[in-house]
Amino acid sequence: GIVSSRHSWPDVEDLASDLIAEHNVGKGNFDHAEFVKMRNREWEACPGLELTVFGATSGTVTGLMTALLWQDQLEVYEIGLRGEHGPQRFAAYLDLVFHQPIRLAQARGLRTIRLGPMAERVKAGRGAVFSELYGGVLSLPDTKGLAAGRHPAISQTT
Repeated sequence: GIVSSRHSWPDVEDLASDLIAEHNVGKGNFDHAEFVKMRNREWEACPGLELTVFGATSGTVTGLMTALLWQDQLEVYEIGLRGEHGPQRFAAYLDLVFHQPIRLAQARGLRTIRLGPMAERVKAGRGAVFSELYGGVLSLPDTKGLAAGRHPAISQTT
């Protein structure tokens, strides 16, 4: 039930700025829509850099994610996600952060995808434990297992 989309920054600037600032404030980081606009207008003005925005909607969930394309790299940058916590929101998050960036990177032949400005530090502060993953995509059961603290590469039987 996810509707995916891709936009230029000017086409979604107002909604994206509101969503990103709201999301950041909700995570305890001060932000304002005008600061989001300023940051992304600066990126938009950088020669040789392409700013794109991934979109995902499902029911009452709306999300936008900025991404920076430069040389042979894609950086998933800032997210704004609004809607009730649950399966639809989680699916929209996965679409924005993983599925759409991977599809774009594959279409462009990019071999490097990075996740956001200092994403590890922010997520580690919330208790995340990191694992190196190389070119794989987890199945739904493996994704749920990883979220539950089971590493999918480790057999559950002995």
